[in-house]
Amino acid sequence: MGKSRSATVLVAYLMRSRRIGVEEAVRLVREIRPFVEPNPGFLKQLELYYEMEYATDLEHPVYKRWLHQQELAQSMAAKRPPGRVHFRDSEKAAPEGATPEQAGPTELRCKRCRYCLPPAAACCCYELHGWPVHASLAAR
Repeated sequence: MGKSRSATVLVAYLMRSRRIGVEEAVRLVREIRPFVEPNPGFLKQLELYYEMEYATDLEHPVYKRWLHQQELAQSMAAKRPPGRVHFRDSEKAAPEGATPEQAGPTELRCKRCRYCLPPAAACCCYELHGWPVHASLAAR
């Protein structure tokens, strides 16, 4: 018991309280409990925690980059185009009277299936990555 998950919590506590890195904190824990072995996923998250300087802010640029890399890896594994699905009612409304440049890019969706369509400039990489092409794009 306490080999991975609880050990990871303790390592994170030691890292923050003593301002030390992952390896040093794991070494300290192993001095008392030699069988401790945080799993590789936990170790990656501890490295991220160290890189973020012990912050837990979801808006931190380092966290956003890590999250984006995770999403890309998942979409590549699933052979799907990357990108989150955002619905119009979850987006911030542009100020009234804003020009298109001020309002930002518009997300286009298929009327039938609500599939998020990529901008025309991004369509060339679909065959390169082996991603499925939506029927509306295949007709082009």
